[in-house]
Amino acid sequence: QLLDMLWRDELEAIANQFNVSVARRRPTHAILRDACEAALTGREVRAAVCAALRGRAAFGKASDAAIAIQIAA
Repeated sequence: QLLDMLWRDELEAIANQFNVSVARRRPTHAILRDACEAALTGREVRAAVCAALRGRAAFGKASDAAIAIQIAA
């Protein structure tokens, strides 16, 4: 499941973006996942999950410098 790769807050943002209603004030990851799965098409799920994952900060500011790699020709 693509939606399982997301954090709760990311699922909540997607639910809000697509006007997916959930009954609870602070829904859990599972409730949000199931509601989004029921309300969104597969194409919408894929696009939303990819956008959320691309929006994550992959490396912190204090990350190590990039490592140079030589590829043999």
